[in-house]
Amino acid sequence: MTRNFDDSGYFITRGLLTSAQTEAIRGALMRKAGDVAASRDYGRDKILEAAAMAAPDAVPLHERFRKLNQLDLLPELWDHWYAGEPVLDIVRDLIGEDILRKYASAFLKPARVGGATPWHQDIALWRDRNDDAVNGWLAIDAATRLNGCLQFLPGSHVEPVVEHVEYEDSLHAELPRDLCVDLTVDHVELQPGDAVFWHSRLWHYSPPNESDRGRIGVGAVWVNPAQISQLTHVRSLRWAMRGGHILPHPAPELIISAA
Repeated sequence: MTRNFDDSGYFITRGLLTSAQTEAIRGALMRKAGDVAASRDYGRDKILEAAAMAAPDAVPLHERFRKLNQLDLLPELWDHWYAGEPVLDIVRDLIGEDILRKYASAFLKPARVGGATPWHQDIALWRDRNDDAVNGWLAIDAATRLNGCLQFLPGSHVEPVVEHVEYEDSLHAELPRDLCVDLTVDHVELQPGDAVFWHSRLWHYSPPNESDRGRIGVGAVWVNPAQISQLTHVRSLRWAMRGGHILPHPAPELIISAA
């Protein structure tokens, strides 16, 4: 596992969560989406697909959202994923026994309308310097080449951070497009309950979902206390593990004071 992380910049863990756990997470995500839809509060933590932007309420709930954030407030997400015991057993091998949640998001990529995510390095988007953070992505649905599974450029994590560009049609800042042609990539196909972990400098991308099957995945970023001094943007973390002990939901926040 550690060798794959060092050599390729990522590794896959099959069957990390059970089907009961992934279905509990799915149910929690749909409740979250329903609550947002009922409130009609489509703010920064509830990112819509392009097809839903003009008239969100006209689009079915399961096709409406591209991304949902702040998911560590949901007990199913916290207990099974962000602070799940088998998950943190992996994370602690990489960054130690004091672990904080940095980001907590779901990527829904609905059937037929789910858009592409451009080539990028996470560390370039974060505006932080903690490139030793651990990134994770849990499959709730099967992720295949047909419905837009992640693509990685293996070994790209050993290269420096590349300055990202915002084109007129960019979803967000991305790697220069002329560098992303004819790459030899790994297609990260996953079954529900499988998870992939990667380095924050690793180049990655996911194509649009043009299939009839949705592709829900839950993302996470974990850091340790030694990395707090490297954070220049994030101000709110949440303890997942302290001294090797898992913190149950609702876990305490750690608020970072601005310098």
